[in-house]
Amino acid sequence: MGHDASAEPLIQQKPNVHFVKVVDTDLVSSHGEELVSWAKWIRYEDGFPYEDLDACLGDDVPEQFNGALFIDFVRALDENRRNAGIMGRPCWFLEYLFTREKHFRRGGGKMLIDWGVERAGEDRLPAYLDASPMGYSLYLRSMAIGGANGKYLPAGIDMYDLFPAPFPTDAKTIHLEILSLAKLLQHDQVELQYIYENCRDPGIFQLDFADEEQGIHLL
Repeated sequence: MGHDASAEPLIQQKPNVHFVKVVDTDLVSSHGEELVSWAKWIRYEDGFPYEDLDACLGDDVPEQFNGALFIDFVRALDENRRNAGIMGRPCWFLEYLFTREKHFRRGGGKMLIDWGVERAGEDRLPAYLDASPMGYSLYLRSMAIGGANGKYLPAGIDMYDLFPAPFPTDAKTIHLEILSLAKLLQHDQVELQYIYENCRDPGIFQLDFADEEQGIHLL
């Protein structure tokens, strides 16, 4: 496990952002040592910032991107983050955690969680995350979360209660190209799809490569 060297330019621009990956040194692919899990931890000196929704979308929005759904999603996240006390308070935040499906239950995700939690402990700061149902039990086991009732994590945020009503059927798929992530994962070009799998369970998202390497899951 170590910092992702391919992310070094971004790390230099934003030293509070930490890209960490777990690789299997016994397995070698065309991209080098096989990637098991990958995470992005951020240390917010002044607390988690409020996202300006218009700025989030930017000017170059793909035609197929569901902007209305994205704004609703960010709004719901911000509301839960405010309720959890993240806004305006120094903290560590786990923004992304990916694990290859074939490497599930090997401990890669937990190693990445522990990496950030240990640093938060050294700084005497709380650590927060946004949890999907797929990753909920992992986070519950790995982070010191008190009073969890299966729907809301008082020491963090859970996606179960983000949307009380199902999304409309035309919001099932959000298609995006994330070239920066492709670079971090050392792929020349890759398309990623956020697939909304179940309208009644908005926390479940699956992140798949469009090439032959399938099975990257967003936890």
